[in-house]
Amino acid sequence: LSPSERAKKVEDMMKKLWGD
Repeated sequence: LSPSERAKKVEDMMKKLWGD
């Protein structure tokens, strides 16, 4: 997984966690 891909994945996870 490239850094940009991982960042995108983390962003999605954060959005789900915080109900964004």
